[in-house]
Amino acid sequence: MTIKTLYSNGFAPSPLRVNLMLKLKGIQLETVDIDLMTGAQFSEDYKKISKEGTVPAAVLEDGTVLTDVIAILNFIENSYPESQRLMGNNATEQAQILGLIHRIYFLGLASVAEVLRNGYAPGFENRAMPGSLSIKQIPELMERGRSRLGHFYEQMNQQLEGRAFLVGDAISQADLDLFVLCKFAGMIKEKLDPNQVPNLASHFAHVGNIIETA
Repeated sequence: MTIKTLYSNGFAPSPLRVNLMLKLKGIQLETVDIDLMTGAQFSEDYKKISKEGTVPAAVLEDGTVLTDVIAILNFIENSYPESQRLMGNNATEQAQILGLIHRIYFLGLASVAEVLRNGYAPGFENRAMPGSLSIKQIPELMERGRSRLGHFYEQMNQQLEGRAFLVGDAISQADLDLFVLCKFAGMIKEKLDPNQVPNLASHFAHVGNIIETA
């Protein structure tokens, strides 16, 4: 079974994680772009696909809908075994990569979103969390988000000491997710400082080059 239609977006971090996996694997899918700037994710038509109005969403051939990024990544990895492996070549690598993906999301992406959605960027009033639920902003969380992100940068810088990739000797989804996080952090002016986190800055540039030439 394969993905019939992928509902995505060209710049938001969650769909970008999937888009980069597809690019490195050389997989092309029928894709529908959801314009987040106009609120298309909350349209009645799209909410028939994703009830919470989130992207990405993958509709499988049998009608099953996947709306969680990790589920879509796992499905793609297992449905195209002939393509480049990005989620690990054995049980140990798979566990390490999944752990890092969780850490990057929970400590990294969530920290940036905490800043972005709680007052830094316009358009998120009563949308402090993704999805259709109305949640008020808490401006004080912006400072916490920046603090969490700085600590996460330091952790990843240490993790990458003497390493080109996070796990093993080849690029993985964990590297792609870390790249997405660092790119996304630029939206809140938390770009990498090569003097403070040289290993992380080098990794970001290296992964960017791999993506660009894929």
